Amino acid sequence: MKIKYFLPVFCLSALVGCELDEGTIDAPPVSQATKDLFVRYVSIGNSLTSGYTNGGLRTDFQLNSFPAQIARQAGLVVADNGTTTSADEFEIPYVGMPGLYKAGYGTLELNGFDTSGNPVIAPGGTWTTLPLNNSALAKPYNNLGVPGATAFQVMLATSSAGFGAGNTYFDIVLRGQGTVIQQAMVQQPTFASVWLGNNEVLGYATAGGLLDLDPNTAGFSPFNKDAFALYYSAIWDSLKKVGTTKGITFTVPKVTNTPFFTTLKPYFTHEDNPAIPENVKVPVWGQELDGTSRKLKETEFVLLTASDSLKVGYGQDSLKALQNQFILDETEIAVITDFTNSYNSTINSVAQTNGIPVVDINTFLEKFLPENGGYELNGITLTTEFISGGLFGLDGV
Repeated sequence: MKIKYFLPVFCLSALVGCELDEGTIDAPPVSQATKDLFVRYVSIGNSLTSGYTNGGLRTDFQLNSFPAQIARQAGLVVADNGTTTSADEFEIPYVGMPGLYKAGYGTLELNGFDTSGNPVIAPGGTWTTLPLNNSALAKPYNNLGVPGATAFQVMLATSSAGFGAGNTYFDIVLRGQGTVIQQAMVQQPTFASVWLGNNEVLGYATAGGLLDLDPNTAGFSPFNKDAFALYYSAIWDSLKKVGTTKGITFTVPKVTNTPFFTTLKPYFTHEDNPAIPENVKVPVWGQELDGTSRKLKETEFVLLTASDSLKVGYGQDSLKALQNQFILDETEIAVITDFTNSYNSTINSVAQTNGIPVVDINTFLEKFLPENGGYELNGITLTTEFISGGLFGLDGV
């Protein structure tokens, strides 16, 4: 199965290599009331908060994280100043070039397309010692987004050990100064943003439904709904204890709307195999948990991680069915929908109790779907399509 993109060079560079020219737009002056509101702004979350892009963290991505954009609009200083700081600086755990994708490798980069039209994606450089630009900062960071973090880890994890479950991003962000919520509370934020819940669903979904994030629940399931409600409520209760009454929170988007799940289809077409007639869809063969094989339904998903397997013939017949970890069946999709709805119900309920406005990202993301025409920004139409859509990074999430 091929991933094909027919992009004019100009279009590609506009989407992935350039920034929009907004030099003629003058930002309105920041009022004193806004400055007072955001004088101590703290952001709590995971990869969506941290600026994680193209499979990892890198300074230029972090400078464009949504908390950094909010901070700038509120008149705070957002810059990679190393360990130097000022009272009005929004501090971020900057990761220098080439960034952190995995041990020894920088974040992913697009290196053109192969002869079949598939994107060539690889780490953009290597490192021996991870370049952390302000790890010696004495105070906690304002951006406490930890890629991969869940709600219970925000309350309990102090490092990659124990509750950190081996996630080294906890070490980079926390630096032995306590949990995320403890570091947030010590700053007594005048404004807080909290965006959590997507990782609980995402971990399950990207593992093809084969990951159990709740050790107390039998079988395959995302993180326990009641536990999420408990810890998510505790986060806002903790912030209230130090006087944080102003903030914002976000719903969990439908993860299966991302390119990680929509790029590869559960069927082959003429484009994949010239022997298949035009306008005919031949189902991909997938493997069940019990080892049996069946044809996938059009409503099911083939994960982006299945690319290499498909290239060598998996999925074409029952004898070489695509392995279960590379597909989401109807039952697993229903689980994802159920948990997403439950988390969003919790988020809305807790927000209402605390008088916190909710940004409905789940609904907003629907505007970017190709079938809905995409979303136009500064003359460019953005969609959820992989690479060509201009919205998602090279990890598809």
